[in-house]
Amino acid sequence: MIIKSFFVFSVALVFFKASECADEVSQFHNEALLYAPRLRFDSQTGDTLGQCLPGSAEDYFRLRQNGFTGRICNMDYISILDGRIPAYYEAAQCGSDLIISYWYFYGYKDDCPMLPGDPGDDVNWGRYVVKVLNGNQVDRVTFYQHEGWYTRNPGRYEVFESTHPVAYVGKLRQGTYHDDGGSGTCCYFEDYRNPGSPDKHMDSWVNLVWLRNNGSSTPEWMTNNDPYYWNGVSLPHFRGENLCDLRGCEGGNLQTCNTCGCHKSDVPDDQRP
Repeated sequence: MIIKSFFVFSVALVFFKASECADEVSQFHNEALLYAPRLRFDSQTGDTLGQCLPGSAEDYFRLRQNGFTGRICNMDYISILDGRIPAYYEAAQCGSDLIISYWYFYGYKDDCPMLPGDPGDDVNWGRYVVKVLNGNQVDRVTFYQHEGWYTRNPGRYEVFESTHPVAYVGKLRQGTYHDDGGSGTCCYFEDYRNPGSPDKHMDSWVNLVWLRNNGSSTPEWMTNNDPYYWNGVSLPHFRGENLCDLRGCEGGNLQTCNTCGCHKSDVPDDQRP
């Protein structure tokens, strides 16, 4: 998509928010709220146009429908704190376990200045998966980065208020990780994610929306997977993924600059989380 102008996303939030307030919920909504993660952002996320905070997928869709072609980047951290920005989820019962996949929408993902030819992109979905044992205990969690992921066992990731796993979000590529840090390069585990004293965070349970493409109350944007509106990126619930058939990790076992999610995974790539 050609960038013709710049647009700070927070301007659109007040105008479009109403339709996402009254929302249908799934049978697993209470569990999704209880185990929703806390995201922690790098201290500089949202300070620079391009290094965006999560935004509303519905607002993005409406702006594109109305012909806006500029960059849509949420730089308003207050919109996160006061609950205007939703997180999204899908859930599936897999035997006695519940798998909940949480999604976060970004209107823009910045390029990597250290990798020539790596352009920024409109539309990015960050992700985090929680496995709940017997409906009442968080077990393993899976952290997703671009083209890879890894799974951690209980005690090998942080938890907030006993039920909410914590994910650290990379500043440039918006992947989720179990720890802070990063050297600031574009290698797989090196994206900056240092919250520091600003402690920018998003509590996913404050505004949590069920992703689906059926039902009388389904918002229009959830049923429209037209690549024109989403810059060729498919909506999560149109990807045909079976949550009961996920694998523990993706990527090499040795830490390199390339995809190497299995390096930090407690579950191998041939096992389910």
